[in-house]
Amino acid sequence: MLFCIVQAEAQSTNVAFGQNRIQYKDFVFSYYETDHYTVYFYQGGQDVAKYVIKQSESVAEELERLMDMKFRSKIDIVVYNSINELNQTNIGIYEPSQNPGGTTQIPANKVYIYFDGTHDFIDYQLRQRLAEIFMSKLLTGSSVLEFIQNAVAMNMPDWFKRGFIQYYAQPWNSSLENRLRDGILSGRFSKLNKLEPDEAMFVGHSVWHYVEEKYGKQAVGNLLYLTRVNRSVENGFQFVLGQGVDETLTDWFNFYLERFKNESGQTIKRDR
Repeated sequence: MLFCIVQAEAQSTNVAFGQNRIQYKDFVFSYYETDHYTVYFYQGGQDVAKYVIKQSESVAEELERLMDMKFRSKIDIVVYNSINELNQTNIGIYEPSQNPGGTTQIPANKVYIYFDGTHDFIDYQLRQRLAEIFMSKLLTGSSVLEFIQNAVAMNMPDWFKRGFIQYYAQPWNSSLENRLRDGILSGRFSKLNKLEPDEAMFVGHSVWHYVEEKYGKQAVGNLLYLTRVNRSVENGFQFVLGQGVDETLTDWFNFYLERFKNESGQTIKRDR
């Protein structure tokens, strides 16, 4: 891995400048560069940047294996020492724990992250943002022809796309399980088309977890691959799981409904 450090100007090109952002600090960036990444950092962020560039290579390799695709474009990663310093810049308010990808439009192939004192949160941000970039590549393809074909033929539900990003970024845990239990037993998650976007994303996360739990990790990669090859989510489900999207979602709901009923002793009927 080619590894070098160069000093760069702060607040540089290809950043969407806000009109009302008050800047309290000037940032003078240096950067590390490999064949796949350029990681920018400033004073106090050198050690975090070293960690980021190592982890980024690992995450990209994992995503390429999982999605069976190569991402050949270089990705820029800008590392800030805190959320406050990131929010003083011109890219807008950014809080990945609240909204994947931030609340501002971030240019393609660019990742903005911050250090909150833990490497776990750095990992989460990297996995989330890189999965988002890879998913975007899966949707658009690598050529003009692929872009046109995918734009016409692939109608990817938001729960499918954003759910996968969260599935990859955040391992399933007891807190997520409790949230799913509440939504299933209350009947709130019985109809995806009636959910708010954040809840639909969460349900999508749980559906991807269900696919892994019931069919195995390989089924996740196969589902992504065949969805891309066939340019159809429905065909991807048919080829990999042997049933369509609606049938899978019904099975997903009933699978967890039965589990949670058995745990609580409740008798719940699904809304029709």
